[in-house]
Amino acid sequence: WFIRRPLIHLNTDGIYISPRKSGTGWELHIDTEIQNEDSSDATYTLQHTISDKDNNEIYSLRMTGICTPGLNIKKQTITVADAVLWDIDEPYLYSLRTELVTDKYAGDYDRQAFGFRTIEFTPDKGLYLNGRNITINGSCEHHTLGALGAAINRTALRRQLESLQRMGVNAVRSAHNMPSAELLELCDEMGILLYTESFDMWEHCKTDYDYGNYFKEWWKKDVTSWVRQDRNHPCVFIWGIGNEIHDINYERGLAVTRMLRDAVRELD
Repeated sequence: WFIRRPLIHLNTDGIYISPRKSGTGWELHIDTEIQNEDSSDATYTLQHTISDKDNNEIYSLRMTGICTPGLNIKKQTITVADAVLWDIDEPYLYSLRTELVTDKYAGDYDRQAFGFRTIEFTPDKGLYLNGRNITINGSCEHHTLGALGAAINRTALRRQLESLQRMGVNAVRSAHNMPSAELLELCDEMGILLYTESFDMWEHCKTDYDYGNYFKEWWKKDVTSWVRQDRNHPCVFIWGIGNEIHDINYERGLAVTRMLRDAVRELD
């Protein structure tokens, strides 16, 4: 994507939507990154509007203030008493529209879907989704769409996911790459859990040209981009930080595992 923005704007994937259960209701925590590329302060107005699946506006939140040069993170909370849950049986999606207006430049806006749901793993019974024990019927899916190749085709991808659902699949692993925006959106819409995976290799190569050549230089940037893109999607239930890790000793492997885990948790 090529995005043209004013000097004061919303950062790409810079709106973090975090629904948290609170008693019988929910608290929706929204962190918004406002980037001020100007050399001076500016007055801003930030407006969040939540709509239901039929596009009816049901909640709104507004704040005004001053944003200084550089990165500004604004934290807000909305209490939602009667949220409809996102589930594999009924993948109910809300939308959040964010509008930024300043006294210096044209405004900026963002719109994205999200859902309310709880995820828990236990050692003895596995996954609980919204308090209900779920058996994961998973499928490991590469991104190539067979003879169609690696360029994403939304219609073909939907057909593939529908075929998997008819087989009884309720979860997909994005092997061995970070998922496309289209896969995230379709899993949200269709009620498919997504095991989102990052890269195939770490510090050593399996083939001559794989990610092991670039891990040390690029892992932090790529993990940051990956988690920021995926973290608001209710379908995401596992962060996969590696696959087929070759030629690494135990101590180093444990250190890299912790390094990647901490980077993911810092962002989500």
